[in-house]
Amino acid sequence: MQLEPALVGLGLRKKMNEHMTPKQLWRENEQLRKRLEETEASLRAIRELATHDALTGVLNRAAILEVLRRELARCGRDGSAPSLAIADGDHFKSVNDTYGHPVGDEVLREIIRRLRAQVRPYDSIGRYGGEEFLVVAPNCSPTHALTLAERLRTSVANQLIKTDAGMIPITLSLGVVTGKCQLSVDALFELADEALYRAKHNGRNRVEVTAGDAASSQAVAPAAN
Repeated sequence: MQLEPALVGLGLRKKMNEHMTPKQLWRENEQLRKRLEETEASLRAIRELATHDALTGVLNRAAILEVLRRELARCGRDGSAPSLAIADGDHFKSVNDTYGHPVGDEVLREIIRRLRAQVRPYDSIGRYGGEEFLVVAPNCSPTHALTLAERLRTSVANQLIKTDAGMIPITLSLGVVTGKCQLSVDALFELADEALYRAKHNGRNRVEVTAGDAASSQAVAPAAN
């Protein structure tokens, strides 16, 4: 009969422990503790890589959509409707074309830094792709969602972004949807994306909101730089 290696190891370790001095046992326990901490740190790093965007540090596409699924499920249980905002950098291609992608990456990181400063601790930000980001705000009314979206917009538009290539102006267009517990993730995203399209079509650097069963607009003038 052949014993499993792990069981053999445990048996040998038990016999070793019986003949160890207290100091030797302490050292062995310290080594085991350090190996356990290293394993836990490795697992945290793996989880971080699996769920976060490498460039900006926010949630990646799959992870932010999972957050939205959870919030919609909770909404179905207790009626606390989440709000979803899609934020997209205006004319961002011209930043990459003019200054290069490394500078474009600097701009994206700074945009995220500013967005993070505006959201609540329990709101979530994720990078959907390129210069497009999602913000999931749990239990957020249409009024509060609009206020939040405006804070996000102005935090970017009202101050130039400092980069290695100099100060660069950038603005965001945002599409927001609120109060729709009964919808799927895909349906909710489609409504927010339609609102984003209206924001782009109506001049950019503005917020468009879909609340309940009606669409409404929040027009803003581009900030002077």
